[in-house]
Amino acid sequence: MAKFSRLEPLCRPISEMNVTSFKRRVHLGIPGPNWQICGEAAVAHRKLGAEFDGLLCPRKDGGVIDLPVDSSESVSGGFTTHMIDPLLDDAFFLAWSPTTKILFGYIWKRRDFPWLSRWEENHLRPDPPWNSRTLTCAVEFGVSPMLESRKQMVARGSLFGTPAFRWVPARSQLHTEYLAFVTVAESFPGSVRWDDGESIQFAP
Repeated sequence: MAKFSRLEPLCRPISEMNVTSFKRRVHLGIPGPNWQICGEAAVAHRKLGAEFDGLLCPRKDGGVIDLPVDSSESVSGGFTTHMIDPLLDDAFFLAWSPTTKILFGYIWKRRDFPWLSRWEENHLRPDPPWNSRTLTCAVEFGVSPMLESRKQMVARGSLFGTPAFRWVPARSQLHTEYLAFVTVAESFPGSVRWDDGESIQFAP
């Protein structure tokens, strides 16, 4: 559960994101269709600012990058933001290791967190603390499509017709719920459903 409180007599915009990082190579899944945009790609293989539908990110040199599967490149990285389909009630992401068979994920209400971002670092950035030695993939879901200043966030307003931040009224609280789970699976499920309690169901 996430809880936001605003005790001051002022309204504030928020850009809450929930972050999970993986150091092992995993297969990722999110619901579709969805709409994406590539960012932070000027030093990677991805086409900066490209908009695309699905999970195949356009490359600078043509072709596509399969985002659910870890890159086979020796050096890669970048950021994509994903707007979850507005027609869905539940949003989720899944991460599955074909080696350990461990399946991990989150499921939440799309109305609470309409955005999901994927950030990858594969021996790309030479600056500290990365030092061209880090291999990690992070998935974030939240109320904002990307990390930016409060001024930039309010100026943007929305992306793909979906709000890019959320207001917390003065002297009020906001409550949201989401479910995290970990299990063992012989294969990667296609989706997961939540009954709004503490149980979930996987579907191929």
